[in-house]
Amino acid sequence: MKRISLIVSLFIAVIFITGCKKDEPIYDELSLAINEFIWDGLNYFYFWYDNVNDLRDDRFSNQTDKMDFLIPYSDHEMLFNDLLYTPTDRFSWIVDDYEELEKSFQGITTSMGFRYTLINITGENLTGVVKYVIDDSPAYRAGLRRGDFFTKVDGLSITEVNYRNLLYDKSHYTLTMASLDNGNLYDTGNLSLTAEEVHENPVYISKVFDMDGKKVAYLYYSGFRSNYEEELNDAFEYFISQSAGDLILDLRYNGGGSVSTTAKLGSMIYDTDINKIFIRKVYNDKYTEYLLEEYGESAFYWTLSENIKTEDNRTVAINSLGMDKIYVLTTGNSASASELLINCLRSYIDVVIIGTKTYGKNVGSITVKDIDDSGNINPDHKWAMQPIISQSSNINYESEYYNGFQPDYYLPEDLTNLLPLGDENEKLLKKALDLIKGIKPAKETSIPTGYTIYFNSEHFDPYNFEMIDDFPSSVQQ
Repeated sequence: MKRISLIVSLFIAVIFITGCKKDEPIYDELSLAINEFIWDGLNYFYFWYDNVNDLRDDRFSNQTDKMDFLIPYSDHEMLFNDLLYTPTDRFSWIVDDYEELEKSFQGITTSMGFRYTLINITGENLTGVVKYVIDDSPAYRAGLRRGDFFTKVDGLSITEVNYRNLLYDKSHYTLTMASLDNGNLYDTGNLSLTAEEVHENPVYISKVFDMDGKKVAYLYYSGFRSNYEEELNDAFEYFISQSAGDLILDLRYNGGGSVSTTAKLGSMIYDTDINKIFIRKVYNDKYTEYLLEEYGESAFYWTLSENIKTEDNRTVAINSLGMDKIYVLTTGNSASASELLINCLRSYIDVVIIGTKTYGKNVGSITVKDIDDSGNINPDHKWAMQPIISQSSNINYESEYYNGFQPDYYLPEDLTNLLPLGDENEKLLKKALDLIKGIKPAKETSIPTGYTIYFNSEHFDPYNFEMIDDFPSSVQQ
């Protein structure tokens, strides 16, 4: 009996001692590893890290303090957002699959393949207006075109409450199409769409207008994609072959992309003199110190370019128009690299902006993955961050376009009467052509009426507003 009592007493003691080890937290090792990756990456790369108390180098006295801070965050996105410098930072974001992220930067998405704006015409429900359809996408093959209207999704009217659930991140839905007549909408039938992998060539339209012998090049460019630089260069070869003396660059829905591609497009427009600085960048103190040690001052600027690299790794000379003046068409969805191009070109040539105020983003980011000192990526997860790491300026150190560029000629699109992109009677393009022809423009006083804008589909996805710091050739390995 004594032996049994001793065993019972020892068992109770073990339970008591085990239960009292409150200083040893129970946690998921992978979750903690992801959180450490997030904190360490932001502490090193993030442009505003020293403005965030929880990212300061002296935030934790030891590793245990750091773990105590990170372990409670089971939601990695919440940790990331809590570490951002708000409200200044509107642009940093995080994803749980870096493979999809990398595809998106090359113009590859799983989607229906169109962009739209939701407007309020009736005063009750919202109406979708198609702005842009990618060639050979599900939307294009189904017959959807710019200027089309839709009023319902899967039979449900679109409202300010349900629009996100109806339209965002869906693999399939059916749109109820409609026509607009004297301010009234009439349903015209249904159109079913299923998402698939879509490859978007950003060089969407390249054409030349002959205006009584005056050749005018027009380029609709939807994104600064480094894997389509050859197609971009081919467009300028065509413009040169047609003896184009003017250029209209349509960036109305271009949310940005590669900084290096921005410099190359600047070269195609203006000059290929590699001694001319086109873009300047500044980083935080830590990353600045690293870049200086590794690459020197050349890591902080992009010059104009002489060549591009093709997809099959050939070196091809840039085709340059040598313009001293261009016309740029913009909306509030013209962002990041689009604004960078405007800002840097205007140091050298006359840039005439037609449309509405641009988005306002003068900062850039990189993709940060969980990679160790040997260059090995953590195989246990696919989380990656896209934090802001830099601020851009032109050769004159001008960078104050955080609130966007105001147009020289204010001209909003009429979303109830959209003509095809590239149509010479389309509102913004016609204004540019008139200016080139020397037609004195009447002051724009007519703002489209009869509706209010509620939401643009670009805002569903942060990929659409990006300036990717892919670095000058002098620092690329």
